[in-house]
Amino acid sequence: MTDHQRKQALEEMKNIEIDFAKLREKIYQEKMDELDNEIEMIKNNQHPDFVESIKKLEAKKDERIRMANAWKRYQLQCIDNQFRIYYKELDSSRQSKINLSRKDLIEEVQNNRWKIYKDKRKIELNNLASSSGYEPSNKYKKRKTSKSEVSLLKSMRMSGK
Repeated sequence: MTDHQRKQALEEMKNIEIDFAKLREKIYQEKMDELDNEIEMIKNNQHPDFVESIKKLEAKKDERIRMANAWKRYQLQCIDNQFRIYYKELDSSRQSKINLSRKDLIEEVQNNRWKIYKDKRKIELNNLASSSGYEPSNKYKKRKTSKSEVSLLKSMRMSGK
């Protein structure tokens, strides 16, 4: 190879290196422009990957909210059911106490009625006895005395006295 060919080969290599450096710079700039463009798209909520991620996150958020609301409704229903059961138990207990009190009062009134009735009969009998001279306790005493006299007379008759 001659000197001239060598210079020409070196010149071509130099031009190739320059072209390669320019091409590398151009590729670098294109990549930077693409990244800047993607950053702008992300800032404006227009980047496809970002939008897709946001949609997925929104869907997960909506699902969690839906589940939380369902759980809340379930818990409120449970609380409502417990309240209703507790209220029914209280009402049943209250009604039972009312019925027991009513029964006790009726029984007490009935007992008082019978007592008043018996007292009235006793007073009526005493009034009747005092106005007619009849007294049940005297009648018993008279009967006892009369029986003992009859017994005494029978025994005297049998003995022949």
